[in-house]
Amino acid sequence: CHGEAKDKVLMGKVRVPETLLIDLKKAKEKIGCSTLA
Repeated sequence: CHGEAKDKVLMGKVRVPETLLIDLKKAKEKIGCSTLA
């Protein structure tokens, strides 16, 4: 996905709660990479 790199950069600068990260991962799995590509 094209969005993964951006997420890693953002997470490096901002501390994100694990629960939020899990929700983001679940949302990405539902949406799929096709929408981000």
